[in-house]
Amino acid sequence: MTRRFICGLAPLLLFTCVALCAQDGDPSVEGYVTNAGTPASFELNGRTVLCDANTITQRTTRGVKSDTHDCVQHLYGEHLAIFGKIPSQSRPILATKIRPLATFAGQAVEGLALIDEVMAPDLFRADGLAFRTTPATEIHWDEGLHPGEGVKMQQWVEYHGKIGEDGVVVASWIFVSAPNVDPAEKKLRDKNEFDPSAVTKADQQDPIAKFFIGTDYKRIPALKDVALQDRIDAIGKRLVPVYQSKLPDDDPNKINFRFQLVDKHWKQCVGLPSGVMLVPASMAKQLNDEQLAPIMAYTMVTILEKQAYRYRPTGQALHAIEYGGDVAGLLIPGFGLLTGIGTGISGRKIAEGYEQQGDRMSLVLLHDGGFDIQQAPLSWWRLQTDKPDFMKSSMPSRSAYLFQAIADFWNPASPLRTPPAQ
Repeated sequence: MTRRFICGLAPLLLFTCVALCAQDGDPSVEGYVTNAGTPASFELNGRTVLCDANTITQRTTRGVKSDTHDCVQHLYGEHLAIFGKIPSQSRPILATKIRPLATFAGQAVEGLALIDEVMAPDLFRADGLAFRTTPATEIHWDEGLHPGEGVKMQQWVEYHGKIGEDGVVVASWIFVSAPNVDPAEKKLRDKNEFDPSAVTKADQQDPIAKFFIGTDYKRIPALKDVALQDRIDAIGKRLVPVYQSKLPDDDPNKINFRFQLVDKHWKQCVGLPSGVMLVPASMAKQLNDEQLAPIMAYTMVTILEKQAYRYRPTGQALHAIEYGGDVAGLLIPGFGLLTGIGTGISGRKIAEGYEQQGDRMSLVLLHDGGFDIQQAPLSWWRLQTDKPDFMKSSMPSRSAYLFQAIADFWNPASPLRTPPAQ
């Protein structure tokens, strides 16, 4: 089959304050619901918003807009514009109008991902999304698969579809293939295989070699901190999908996940195709378990979805953008020196698609592992600053994406909230 890189969902349509003010007269603030609260009181980007009988709430149902003076219950992560008198940061905003902004509903999507849950004969989970097939869905099967058996967990699906108002993707076309590890992928895994806990300071890279060829992760010394190491091991164990942990050790699709503390100040973990994940101690100390889990989940997704292998050589752009700093010069044997950001706009778009796939899938791992998915956008936002009032800083684009993904794809009626099969 032809495996296409995931394009990612189209970016959210963001409205500027200037445009909003011109339409409604009053000043406005725009953001995402960070505490759903009650219809009369909720938080937007950490700020309290009040709604009363004089507030106009705009709703859109099946493309039809309507105004009401009834305060409604907003969803966590919902993207809103609030109009009214905007007081100082510490005081609540009394809204004169509340307007929902763009959602993912109606957007066309396509991509390639691993099926990690089958919820019904016509409903499955992949790519951090719920998919529904209909009689109109064009379904193709790779050689050796039996259509009468339906889709199964751990199969790969290439898809085209459209996001419905309920957040479920209605598939128009899918191609299903069996899981496999071909010789080239096995070679890449083998070249990345090592015991991260055994690396000592005597093994660390010479500064001159690092300057010329980049950081070699195999020579980053392990940090010996028993309590902190136990923490990240426990988090990692909860995040590993059940279907992965149940695979026999001799199954080529089994990934031997290992989590190792390192004395680095990255704002991300490093994940290798062999299953090794390097976790910077500075970040592990800064975040509690619920806050650290989203960062580790994202990195685990890049391994599960085989991003380093599937997207060569364009995958180099992904890692360079994700890790930043000295990890932008990361050397993966068999993969090459990860430098630069690809070829212009196309490289950035590809990297954005990878990141969005990882962010969507990280919510799945968090949900299945019993973590709070609402912490995911906050964790990435928190990493921008060491200050406790991190919501006063600008919101990272990935946090905005995660907020909207939770509101749209993980709404209270979403099939994604179904407990996973054990």
